[in-house]
Amino acid sequence: MKLFGLFGGNQSQKKLTNELNEYYAFAEQKPDDIRVHLRIADVLMKLGQKYKAIEEYIHAAESYEANNLFQISAAIYNQILQIDPDQINVYTALADLYCRQGIVGDAIATYEKLARYYYDHGSKDDAMKILEKMVDGRS
Repeated sequence: MKLFGLFGGNQSQKKLTNELNEYYAFAEQKPDDIRVHLRIADVLMKLGQKYKAIEEYIHAAESYEANNLFQISAAIYNQILQIDPDQINVYTALADLYCRQGIVGDAIATYEKLARYYYDHGSKDDAMKILEKMVDGRS
C-alpha cells in the first residue's frame, strides 16, 4: 500500500528537485538574470533548505542593489528577516541601504530591531554600539 504516495510527498520532492535543477541550469546560462535566484530561493524554501535559500535571497538582494533597484532589494532583505531574524548581516545591510537612500525612519527602525536583537540575546555592548550608531547618524 502506497499511503505516502497518495499525498504526493515523494512526487512533490522530485518535481521540486527537477525544477531546482532547471533553475540552476538557467542561472548558469544567464548569470545576469537576477530573478532566477529568487526562484531558486523559493524552491529551496519549499524543499526545507532554509539557509541555502537565504544565501540565494542575499545574492539577489545584493544584485538588485548593485543595479540601483533599492526597493526590490529592501523587500528581499525584509523577507529574509521574516524567514530568519538571526541574520545580523541582513539587518546591517538593510539599515545601511536605507541610510544611503535617505530613508532615515526605516533605517532607525531597522537599527532599533537589531539593537533589540542584541539586547535580547545578552549582547548589551553590541546593542549600545547600534544605538550609538543611530544617534550619531553613522552608517
